[in-house]
Amino acid sequence: MTRGLVGLLVAACVSPENGAADAPGDTATEALRTDAFVEGTVAVSAVQACERPAAEASWTDVSAPWGYDYALLPGPSLAQNPGALALFGGSGAWRIAWAGPDTTYVADLDGGASETWFEGTASALVVRDVDADGADDLLYLGSVIGVSWSGATPDAADARPPGRLTRVRSPASPSDMAFGDLDEDGDDDVVVAFNAMDHASMEPMRAAVLRNDGGGSYTEIPVAGDTTLWGIGFDMSVRDVDGDGHLDAYLCNDRGREFAPNVLFKGDGHLGLTAVAGNGLDLALSCMGSTWADADADGNLELYLAESTTHVMLEPAADGVWYDVAASRGLLPFDTDRFMTWGSALTDTDNDGRMELILGTGGFWRDTSRPVPSWWFEQNQNGQFVEGAAARGLPDAMHTRAVIARDLNDDGVLDVILSDGWRTPWIYLSEGCTADAWLEIAGPPGTEGTVEAGGVTRGFRIAGDEGWGASAPLVAHVGLGPQEVVSRVVLRSPLGPSTTLEGPLLARRTVRWSP
Repeated sequence: MTRGLVGLLVAACVSPENGAADAPGDTATEALRTDAFVEGTVAVSAVQACERPAAEASWTDVSAPWGYDYALLPGPSLAQNPGALALFGGSGAWRIAWAGPDTTYVADLDGGASETWFEGTASALVVRDVDADGADDLLYLGSVIGVSWSGATPDAADARPPGRLTRVRSPASPSDMAFGDLDEDGDDDVVVAFNAMDHASMEPMRAAVLRNDGGGSYTEIPVAGDTTLWGIGFDMSVRDVDGDGHLDAYLCNDRGREFAPNVLFKGDGHLGLTAVAGNGLDLALSCMGSTWADADADGNLELYLAESTTHVMLEPAADGVWYDVAASRGLLPFDTDRFMTWGSALTDTDNDGRMELILGTGGFWRDTSRPVPSWWFEQNQNGQFVEGAAARGLPDAMHTRAVIARDLNDDGVLDVILSDGWRTPWIYLSEGCTADAWLEIAGPPGTEGTVEAGGVTRGFRIAGDEGWGASAPLVAHVGLGPQEVVSRVVLRSPLGPSTTLEGPLLARRTVRWSP
């Protein structure tokens, strides 16, 4: 990398020492406290002052190939498996791990050279404190579920060598895993999806449920309820979809028209999962990944599904059925033999109050499918998504897979990392903060809630596994447009307590919940 993140803080946002914010506002707004404070289980950071507001956000690609360029390697099969991506560390010490064709690498974002983390291609990389020791571990899904203890926590001391999280009985390789307290005993269990790696002999594979026994020990258990095969799994997520107080699991299946469609498994609170049909979620797709987010700022979460021929955005109705609203929002079919969508980030990078959709659009596993442009859809004032990747500076020649959007340089604007099946990741760093406001919420995984500002209620979900193949810090970013004052923040844990932080509260800060 030619220059580090520190040198790119063109318009950095810093916590004002004197308590004065640069954000415009009336006398009442300026009288609101800007320092850090704690209220019950909620800690609120100091306001970050935007020193040089820009009329609009812009980004610069600061990536470098770190000496590796898979496009120079022979063989059309290289494009099929690489692309899993993980971001960990923190401000000033960010690191990324990514899966190449036959090696998984790790590197500092601030310009350090890449290192071989382990030999082998990972179908997913997951950052999670699985042993509850306060240090994030780094898990990799390949032929087994491997774990590097404290591997995602810089400078953490852990004498245990990398090992296997648990033995899982399956003829296929694990493709994704999602965490949630399925037995409601206070710690998170795991649901694992499987994908047969040999496309010529694919058969539907059953998922596995791993009970958390504590201390980083997990045991595979028989699944109570539905005993049918679960399909060619590519992405798994866990949340209380039907609002009955128990966590459910949603499986995104590839080749659903041939084997098994996507399916919602209803949880019973005792590790039991039973397939539910007829709810609009059981679509037969070539599904690569799923992302839950409030796309239309109505306080409710929609579900975006990445697919090989079309966009799918599902919205819940009062009757409990989910309906596809993608076409009505400008997301039209794109049937092509050149590429398909993979990773997805449905978020507000520029804080204008309208969500954007960033998609990895790597091709299939054929040479004819590369290179292709990625997609970066912006949402206009009419709620229509309009593609604008070129205007954001993305080139036409890419082969992207996983997508991560997080604020890497502390300016309040989200930066974007895109993995690539043929080279090392692309890193788009924002060049300055915007005049629009924002709020970030950090908390336990699965936390959901709303942020109210200017008469608009926006929903959020804290999850580190948005879309295919991506793992990132547990933070939700909510763009607020011109609204500098938040009237209320509602926080709900997946199964336990909820709390409300009443305003007025100045924006441009982080709310951290520790229930």
